[in-house]
Amino acid sequence: MRKKPAISERCNEWALENLANEILGEIFKFLYPCDLLQLARTRKRTRSKLLTKSSQPWWKQARVNAEIPCGIRGMSEPALAHLLYDNFCSSCGEKCKQINFTGIQAFGGLKRWCNECIKELFSPAPPSIAEAALALMPKINAETQQKAAAVNSQVDKFMYLSAAIAYSNAMSEHELNSWLSKMQPEHRQEIEDAQNICNWHMANERKSAMAKYSMQADRLAAIISRLRLQGWGAEIDWMERWTSTTSGRHMPNLRKIRSVWQAKPLTERRE
Repeated sequence: MRKKPAISERCNEWALENLANEILGEIFKFLYPCDLLQLARTRKRTRSKLLTKSSQPWWKQARVNAEIPCGIRGMSEPALAHLLYDNFCSSCGEKCKQINFTGIQAFGGLKRWCNECIKELFSPAPPSIAEAALALMPKINAETQQKAAAVNSQVDKFMYLSAAIAYSNAMSEHELNSWLSKMQPEHRQEIEDAQNICNWHMANERKSAMAKYSMQADRLAAIISRLRLQGWGAEIDWMERWTSTTSGRHMPNLRKIRSVWQAKPLTERRE
């Protein structure tokens, strides 16, 4: 008599990574890149499945669903999704919302760098570097970095990736000219593609911030309405009159209460 397989073995037959690619394609065609990233973190085997070459059409379809522009040359679809949806510094791993640089993949392409890592990884360019080479290097505007105040912006308002400066200095003049003639045409297209990605990211951040604020404002309005029903109407009216003359924000005292100013709807449950 054949032994009945264990429950874990029977369930494993229907595990996501064991399904046929045709079935997975039908499931994944409705997902966004952030959904695939979450799936990749559930199990090691699922992650391995989503990082194979056969998974590229799923990531591409997810990117199209989210209306994200194409990535720059040499950047895989999972890497682009990680860049856009994971708010962590590419160097130290600390939280970092800003995508700092748009540039060629030879120097790392699109990255997130926090202010502390910018101080360590970027420096003003020496006068010996040619302008054509500087145009290809990762750079940030030193004037917009609060922690880069020590940089003399009168000399150069831009800071460049130190590794890129060292890479350029290590080449002879002939090697540098040959490298520039090869990279400049590709550079123009990569800059355009990278700028499109950054524009999408900024628009998505604004959209998310507006949606969050809308949910917070709706929750505040629901709480005020509930307080009026419970007999606090006179106090609410006084607070509204007071804030209209002393503050430009609506109900700033109520906003300071953590349980009030949240991005989630108000329910009947005690929160």
